[in-house]
Amino acid sequence: MFPTFRRRAKAEKSIVDADALRFVTPFNDAIGPWQISAARLQGVARHGARDPAGRSKAVDEVAELAGLLYAAQTDFTEMSRDLRPAVATASQLADTRRAMQVLAKSLDDIRALLAAPFPGE
Repeated sequence: MFPTFRRRAKAEKSIVDADALRFVTPFNDAIGPWQISAARLQGVARHGARDPAGRSKAVDEVAELAGLLYAAQTDFTEMSRDLRPAVATASQLADTRRAMQVLAKSLDDIRALLAAPFPGE
C-alpha cells in the first residue's frame, strides 16, 4: 500500500510575504524604469543640458516623472490602508515606500541642478 502524504499548512509568515510581494510588484515594476530615467536626467542636469532647449526638455521630463511618482505614492498609501496589518507592516512594503521616497528626493535634487546655472555661465 502507498503511504498517504499530508500537505503541510503554509506558515503565516509565508502567506504574509506572498501577499506583500503581490502588492508591491506592480509598484516595483514601475519604480525600476523611473530610477533609470532619473539617473539619465541627473547626468543631463550635471553635464548635458547647457543649451536652453535641452534644459527645458529635461525640466519637463522631471516634472512628468515626478507626477507619475506622486500618483504611485498616493495609490500605494491608499491601497495599503486596505491590507491586513501583518501585510501592511511587511518589510517589502517598507522597502518600496523607501525606494519611492529616495526617488522623490533624487528628482528634487535634479530639479535644483537644472535650475542652477552651469559654471562659467
